[in-house]
Formats: sequence, structure tokens, C-alpha cells
Amino acid sequence: MVNVLVFYYSRTGNTEKMVMAVADGIRETGEIKVDAEYKDASELSNYDAVIIGTPTYHHDTVLEIKSLFENAAVKNVSLKGKVGAAFGSYGWSGEGYWTRKQRGLEK
Repeated sequence: MVNVLVFYYSRTGNTEKMVMAVADGIRETGEIKVDAEYKDASELSNYDAVIIGTPTYHHDTVLEIKSLFENAAVKNVSLKGKVGAAFGSYGWSGEGYWTRKQRGLEK
């Protein structure tokens, strides 16, 4: 069985809603165990895939997400060979729209 962690931070609940939809979609594919609860960085090696969900505040991800990877590095947790993905939400600072506009993807 494939073991997937969907790690996230959600201040307002919007990213959490997205995480639950992602987790439900993964579960529907079959023999995949999905964990969407906080884990210590040392536990990352127990997963075949790690998916990160984060809001954007002030043009950046939140400290909780950064800390996960910094702690993994300090503890020498290797993510080599793991599948990784990330998604985000924004609404406060709006840089997602402006980044897309600069790339010519928005009118």
C-alpha cells in the first residue's frame, strides 16, 4: 500500500478545505493510505509521497511549512526518491494573480 502525507497549514480554513479535497481524491484512486495530520519532520521518511498545502502571506509560505523542511534537514531526514507535490491558496496579498499577469497568463 502506498503511504501519502498531505501536510498543510491553514489559518482561515481555506487551505484545509483544499487539503481535504486532495486527500479524498487520492483515496478514491484505490490502495493508497492518506494521512492529513501534523507530523514531526523525523516521520517524513515513513511516507512514499509528501504533498504540501500552504497559504501565501506576504509573498511567501508560512513559517510552519518552512520549519518542517528545516527540521528535516537538521535531523538528516532524506526525501530522496519520494514523490513530492505542493499547492497553495492566496487571497490576502494577491501575488498569484500578479505573477500570472506578468507571465502573460491573465488579461
